[in-house]
Amino acid sequence: ISELCFVLRQSTVRRDAIAVAPSTSQTDCNIKCIDMPGCEACMFYADRGNCVMLTAARAPPPGQCPIAYDCYEKLTNGCPVITPAAIDAGYTPGACV
Repeated sequence: ISELCFVLRQSTVRRDAIAVAPSTSQTDCNIKCIDMPGCEACMFYADRGNCVMLTAARAPPPGQCPIAYDCYEKLTNGCPVITPAAIDAGYTPGACV
């Protein structure tokens, strides 16, 4: 995969949980999702130290109302471009450098 990122999504689209694993951060949770076949999004619960891995979005069963939630969706294209910080061209080293 030439491009991969996780983007925060606020959603009401149904996703099923496929695994729950201990985790220390959202970044760690994202890595667990990459390693889990079928994981297309994840949610990190810092208060519980858990990562919930989710399937691809799908339609809810008939007659059920969606519930809003936040998750980090795995993308393999259309990732935001992160540019490196600009170097301060006006920097002048001091006498001790």
